[in-house]
Amino acid sequence: MYELFARTLSQGLQAFVPIAVCVAWLRRDHQERSLTAVRWAVFAAIPSTAAAAWLFQTTAYQARWQSVLAIAAAGTAVACGSTIWRSRIQTHAGVVDRYPAAWQAALGGAAVLIIVRQTMEIAAAFGAAAIEMRSFDASMMVGNGAALAVVAAAGWVWFSNRLPRRPLLHATRAFAVLFVVQIVFYAFHKSAEARFLPWGEMLDAATEPYGPDSMFGIYASGLLLLAPALVAGAAVVADLATVSATAMTLGGAFVFVCVVAALGAVGLPSAASRPAVTLGVSAPSHDVAPFLNVPHLLFRHTRRDADYGDVALAALDAPDAARATVTLSCARVSFGADRGICVQRRDSEAPGVVVAGSVQDAVNGGPTFNAVVFDRTLKPIGTAPLEGTPSRTRTSKDGRFGATTMFLGSASHGYGNVNVSTKTTLFDLHAVTAIADLEEFTAFRNGSPFKAVDFNYWGVTFSGVDSNTFYATLRTGTTNYLVRGNIQKRTVTVVAEDVECPSLSPDERWIAFKRRENPTLTSWKLHVLDLSTMEAKPITAASVYVDDQVEWLDSTHVLYALQHLGTVDIWMAPIDAAGGARLLVHDAESPIVVR
Repeated sequence: MYELFARTLSQGLQAFVPIAVCVAWLRRDHQERSLTAVRWAVFAAIPSTAAAAWLFQTTAYQARWQSVLAIAAAGTAVACGSTIWRSRIQTHAGVVDRYPAAWQAALGGAAVLIIVRQTMEIAAAFGAAAIEMRSFDASMMVGNGAALAVVAAAGWVWFSNRLPRRPLLHATRAFAVLFVVQIVFYAFHKSAEARFLPWGEMLDAATEPYGPDSMFGIYASGLLLLAPALVAGAAVVADLATVSATAMTLGGAFVFVCVVAALGAVGLPSAASRPAVTLGVSAPSHDVAPFLNVPHLLFRHTRRDADYGDVALAALDAPDAARATVTLSCARVSFGADRGICVQRRDSEAPGVVVAGSVQDAVNGGPTFNAVVFDRTLKPIGTAPLEGTPSRTRTSKDGRFGATTMFLGSASHGYGNVNVSTKTTLFDLHAVTAIADLEEFTAFRNGSPFKAVDFNYWGVTFSGVDSNTFYATLRTGTTNYLVRGNIQKRTVTVVAEDVECPSLSPDERWIAFKRRENPTLTSWKLHVLDLSTMEAKPITAASVYVDDQVEWLDSTHVLYALQHLGTVDIWMAPIDAAGGARLLVHDAESPIVVR
């Protein structure tokens, strides 16, 4: 729930702080007509936000609209920032505005754009929380995040009114530089996500850890206030100490670097808290045959080379020593016995694949995906259409059943979001047909059926003894339930609460899962649930933030993915307190142990 508050606050700061900085600068510069244009823009942004939020929720082109608005806002920020950089604040009132009426009209339009591109998402989240989910707590989180952003922006206006002219100018310039860098990067990231750029999938994956919805992006928005305030403070100290402008600039730069360093330490704890690693350098082969008849690890290759995204194999006794890739590009992959699932973009579909049923290449503002079923030799044998954006996939140990979880179009892509919407589908992998959407199953709690309009399932894990049995997460309201399912009976039964993305151990004693330990962004940690006692305990060796559905190496060790310097690595941790986590495979994710 705190993540919803933090994301709303971040969006609010990006919407309101630029306007506050602009208002403060225009007021001190005595540009009354320009100031009036911005004030009218604030009022115009209110109905514009309502209309834009409605359109944003209903459009099938969300990623494209986010990209277009970010590009437009980036151009606006560059134009306004360059003007501020060249300006000198006027020392007295009564001076006629030096900007023409066309400039003032453009400034008002720019202000509306800057506000609405963020507030439409805030309004959409609030509508989902208050109307669709009827969650008071979630609605309060969105409202409090937006209100705090408004208070912070108003605080900047109050603070800037009390600054001398030169410190205010330096602070405004510092904000302009920081905001331009941030919004240009976001425009680049959103353009990659919308596939407007060449190699969009690769660029999207590389920039996602630093994008607007990441921990880094959320914390970075705080710099929009903190950095200018520090620069203003440094300028005030410099003036009082009669230090030269050069020394003041160097001091301000030093303070800024310190803030960025601190942000990295706080905002990227998963990277800071694990040891430095050296990326593997050996090129993968393309002969998988030597690995097929020995225990091996199957995973998604994430090294930035010609094989990026392809399925890879490595010997289980030396998984980081050598690997082989096959031309089967997947966003997620899983395998069991003689069948596997590759969640694949439709435009990268392998030639010669037989399509089961009708596949519509729907245009939904982003890529569309298929579930490609492959055999033991990693050859595709059939395809079934999927709706949405990939999240999870799993297969049963005997290769009989498979499951995919996809984020649906209007939902934000993250399980921490109140308006998350998922579709989890069970497949018969031998027939290459969908069995059912899990929301079609009958749910039981405390012996009685229960149902809600906001049911969402994800994180299926199958029993190795009887593949007809599975576990999954069911969310309704703000509660995550662990459910045990029966495919033949088409039922699920609640067995525990506060369990997310379960994974059943080989001995079927443990369920590994992720859980928030406290309301901070970095508290999503791995735990295990003892199915015999229903007692949960943290996996203390995996002490960093982990957002993954783990794979079991054996009955005492789990595997999971961690982002690292624009790539992803597979780590291993014991479930007891003995020993620590260690990096197992460089440039890899979505691991599956095949024995």
